Amino acid sequence: MTPDARPVLSAALEALRSADSFDPASIEAALSPVVERSGRSAKAVYQPIRVAITGTTVSPGIFDSLAALGREESLDRIEQALKRLG
Repeated sequence: MTPDARPVLSAALEALRSADSFDPASIEAALSPVVERSGRSAKAVYQPIRVAITGTTVSPGIFDSLAALGREESLDRIEQALKRLG
């Protein structure tokens, strides 16, 4: 993951913190505005999140993966990724 992922991860972290619920549909609803505001493709936004939470570029669907991990673990993993990026 490169440092240019930092703004996307920061925005995703804030969106996920404020998500009403942490089921796949709520997660998608929380992250969709992040994609829109970023001016990037959905893949360019979701891939850094995927790497942050799974450590790999291949995983089940991002919304399902986040929901399976749960809010606390997902947020923690994204925070740790941001720390590694500096």
